[in-house]
Amino acid sequence: MDYKGSGNYESFYGGDISSFNPEYGHFTGYRIAGGQLGQTTNPASANQLDETVKTLKTGVRHIEVAMLGPAVNDLDQTIPKEHFKEIRALMKLSGATTSLHGPIIDPAGFVQNGVDETERINAERRFFDAVEKGHELNPKGNTTVVFHASNGMPGGIFTVDESKKPGEEGRLIKEKGFAINQDTGQVAPLKRERKFYPEYPDQLEKGKLQTVESQLNSINATEWESKMTELAQFNKHADEVIGSSELYFKEERDFNVGITREGQAVLINPETKEVNPMTPAQEKNYQNMKNADIFLENVSQNFRGIFNKAYEYGSPEQQKELKKLASDYKEGLESFHPTRENPNEKLLMPIYKKNLLQGAIMKLNQITEGGHAAPEIYTSTEEFALNKSSETFANTAVRSYKEFGKNMPVIAIENWAPGMAFNRGEDLKKLVETTREKFAEKLNKEKNIGLSKARKIAEKQIGATWDVGHINMHKKYGLTDEDIVRETQEVASVVKHLHLTDNFGFSDSHLVPGMGNVPFKKHLEKLEKEGVLDKVKKIVEAGGYIKDISQKGAHSETLTAFGSSIYGAKMAPYWNQTIGLSGGYSGGFGMINPQTHHSIYGAGFSNLPTELGGQIPGGGSRFSGNPMS
Repeated sequence: MDYKGSGNYESFYGGDISSFNPEYGHFTGYRIAGGQLGQTTNPASANQLDETVKTLKTGVRHIEVAMLGPAVNDLDQTIPKEHFKEIRALMKLSGATTSLHGPIIDPAGFVQNGVDETERINAERRFFDAVEKGHELNPKGNTTVVFHASNGMPGGIFTVDESKKPGEEGRLIKEKGFAINQDTGQVAPLKRERKFYPEYPDQLEKGKLQTVESQLNSINATEWESKMTELAQFNKHADEVIGSSELYFKEERDFNVGITREGQAVLINPETKEVNPMTPAQEKNYQNMKNADIFLENVSQNFRGIFNKAYEYGSPEQQKELKKLASDYKEGLESFHPTRENPNEKLLMPIYKKNLLQGAIMKLNQITEGGHAAPEIYTSTEEFALNKSSETFANTAVRSYKEFGKNMPVIAIENWAPGMAFNRGEDLKKLVETTREKFAEKLNKEKNIGLSKARKIAEKQIGATWDVGHINMHKKYGLTDEDIVRETQEVASVVKHLHLTDNFGFSDSHLVPGMGNVPFKKHLEKLEKEGVLDKVKKIVEAGGYIKDISQKGAHSETLTAFGSSIYGAKMAPYWNQTIGLSGGYSGGFGMINPQTHHSIYGAGFSNLPTELGGQIPGGGSRFSGNPMS
């Protein structure tokens, strides 16, 4: 390494291979023209205008303005609105373009102790705030606004079965997952493990394998059986209190009961209207039935609550059977309740009610097969988030369309790290597709746009931001380059924006491409094959490198990483070849382009700032580094 007095690493020794070799330097193996490579601004600064100027001076043609929000001390809310107008003016003057990275908030409403619908709605409002600012950057275009698919909502962690090849069925194993109670919002961890059960004696040596999916089913079954048992227990208490009371009314079982002015219960013949007093034994047993009615009211309330859960979280087939159960239950209630024609209460109403509830409880238990087909009160966090997050993004898109019409920003949903929801290609694709469908349905309903046309609008305005650095972090769980690139293949059809950043598979390091082990060439070749690469902006996220190693930015290193042509055409020499000639990534042409030459033959590169390949310090103006006159 070549150490400079500033303490920064200004260049890396490229080895003894000739720099005339087109593969020289930290070249990723895939060439991209410099004009196609964008860069993010520093997300740790609220002065995004200044960050945009600094980034423009390095020669970048596309800039992603960062307003990461809660992830960085709510800085998105401290950027003055005038900055967005000024950035727009800079883009017009420079010919550069912009995208915007919105605040990192969980779109499903996940907070520290679970999910909160109020927080989901708040996220929706804040996302639209970002969309408005994105529109301000380019009112006559469609600015891409990036949002994370999750930020806190836990998701699966996958390992590999090394006995299977990449792409083979069953190679990726869900090692950990999470279940969420859809009523309370509380999250429970799930883990693939072996357990020892007495009913499986032949598996006691190794234990019976419990997958994440089977444990989720088990939680639902256990929860449901507990509720049904509690319900049956209440009914049993009522039965015990009633006891043999019915036997004391053999002749009067079809009678009604009335209350005299003195508060005395009397028997009323419904046909003759004759009123007879109760015997002492009848009075005692009638009181037993009334006492049991208190328990039955609890049973009735619990039954209604459990029925609600069964219908809300049951399958369509179960819901169909539950409708029949509800119809029969209503008919039973009406059969013994007082009417206008017969306002007096039936004598044995508590017994009728007990029998009706008992039958209904048994039928409900049959519909749910004793817990084996329990309603999914608990569901995977991915399924829960799919419903909630797609609602958030679809609502944001609808509001954006109503406000800005054909110039609404593009919403690009980004994958996040292992352990978070939507961390894999197929899951992110499903979120994008579900969001598109909801958006189209809302446009159809609220704007009276034909469904076919609405779906085309949704496909244009909603897609994925694919971050190859984030997916690379699955390597810490054993996934290989081949496994990782397959995730790119899964999501390729919905990708509208690309984040290029490097790491070593263990953390989101945000290194310059080529400085870690992300297989850029394989990712980019896959996207090229799918016909996506030339249609999307390619944004380099190198904040970690800029923060810790080089304060001058990362664009020249990016040009080296992707072997961009120095002169614009797709031909040598390439930026990656300059590493051994100039003495440093940002050092310009060094002694092969000496100051003396230009003092004799005229000005040239030497009068440009170092950011653009020259030899003088930058910082004098927005663009060239020279004072304006």
